[in-house]
Amino acid sequence: MFRKLSVLLIPMLILFSSGCTEKSAQSNKESAVFAEGGTVVIALEVEPESLNPLFYRSSYSGQLLTIMHDSVMEMGEDFTYQSNICDELIWSEDSLSITVSIKEWLWSDGTIMTADDIVSSCELYKNPELACPRLSDAIRNIKSVTALDNQTVCYSFESVRSDLVSALGHFIFSPSDRAAIIKDGRLVNTLTNESGIYELSKWDHDSSLVLERNENYSGKHSSLERVIFKIIPDETSRAIALETGEIDVLNNIPPHIANRLSSVKEVVLHNNPGRLVGMLTWNLENPVFTDPAVRKALSFAIDRERIVEDFLYGFGSIGKGPIPPASWAHDAKIYPDSYNPERSKRMLDKAGWVDSDGDGIREKDGVDLEFEIITKKGDSVRENSLIMLRENFCAIGAKVECSVAEFSSMIEQVRSGNFDSYLRVYSSRMSVDPSSLYASGPSSRFNYGNYSSELVDALLRLALAETDREKSVKLWHKFEFAVVADPPAAFLYYPHTIVGVSERVQNVKPHVLSSYNNIREWWIAKEDRKYFLKTD
Repeated sequence: MFRKLSVLLIPMLILFSSGCTEKSAQSNKESAVFAEGGTVVIALEVEPESLNPLFYRSSYSGQLLTIMHDSVMEMGEDFTYQSNICDELIWSEDSLSITVSIKEWLWSDGTIMTADDIVSSCELYKNPELACPRLSDAIRNIKSVTALDNQTVCYSFESVRSDLVSALGHFIFSPSDRAAIIKDGRLVNTLTNESGIYELSKWDHDSSLVLERNENYSGKHSSLERVIFKIIPDETSRAIALETGEIDVLNNIPPHIANRLSSVKEVVLHNNPGRLVGMLTWNLENPVFTDPAVRKALSFAIDRERIVEDFLYGFGSIGKGPIPPASWAHDAKIYPDSYNPERSKRMLDKAGWVDSDGDGIREKDGVDLEFEIITKKGDSVRENSLIMLRENFCAIGAKVECSVAEFSSMIEQVRSGNFDSYLRVYSSRMSVDPSSLYASGPSSRFNYGNYSSELVDALLRLALAETDREKSVKLWHKFEFAVVADPPAAFLYYPHTIVGVSERVQNVKPHVLSSYNNIREWWIAKEDRKYFLKTD
């Protein structure tokens, strides 16, 4: 059960008014004076499917959870892990264990977090009966977690990896929440005790979530008193809501919407390189794609510049390889496969795919160069790219069918292996571990195309085991080169993350880690506030 709201939001003029107030357009003036308090309204495309850190799947849930729950260590904006609840961290000589002393940290109900809370939380992730989908390779590598005293924990690991500290970034559960999860598992959709800067006070399903400042928070408090997440499924309605002042922040704005909003003076657009990689994944179980030379030839048939210019409206860059430019591990020297249909045709000729019967379709050993591309419905960049890809491939002698489907049915088809090629957008980990897409074996849960390369597997093992970043960068560059040479996918584009913010909200600095990365520093001048508080 959620806590009862002690206050009501009442409009100063009209709640979710149909137009911006005069003051909202003046909020960036030098006269704006910092003051604590105020409410920000953020739009969400869909409702979080769960606010249980063990079982959530979407980025919508994940970003909310990061401002509601703190961890022992957290990734900083330089992509290195930094102390959070951790007070001191000591490595063993063999780098196979880490001893952590924790700060005096309070749960939102005022009780003190203990070492046992951390130990028991880690055990929840590894509990086979719970079958936690958030069980990462970094947590799998934890051999044991032991409470040495009430404020000290020792993590022991199976093997040395570059991301050992990332294992300390797991969420922590209070005793009451742990008991509920053990009893009811996935039925526990939210936790009752938070350790982060905000706590959930109300959730009207399919409508909104209200987060209030956690007054028992042990770290630096947020300037804002309240954050409301408003569910608006339609992308046009979300954009209009930002224009008219119904909402203050809109994340993941589609490029065509951003292109329109760029002329709205009351809206500030933040256009940042993101962690996403748009790619066309080949199903290597299909005989058409078994030859790397054929996959490479098809890649040279793709007009990537058109995707960036016409479909992304410049809010992105051409895809080169598996690691996006926002990552410290990206190799900027890798060249993209240029648009060269004639080269594509020559490569296909050499690989034995020729149009011997003059019907316009290449064939080899009686098999036509024919395949289907599938993608999810509702993403204009992907849908437009799908049409372009069919044109590009038909121009070099391939017969291509296209299919657009709702995400749930499409991903079921992909996971079952019942597809030829899949136009997808993948979100890369900033701690850098692409094993789930490119490794063979149990780590490859997103390797839908059944890609397998001994060289890539070896480079993944070496890079993940290297704790020196300067040395690991060289290994990641070799990994990227190997994947590009033997491609499991055609890497198409790196879309930027576009965030729109009302001018009345100050100091919003979206980051590739999260659009809310500095949310505790957001503020609104008193004269720009649209809501006031009324006691029940």
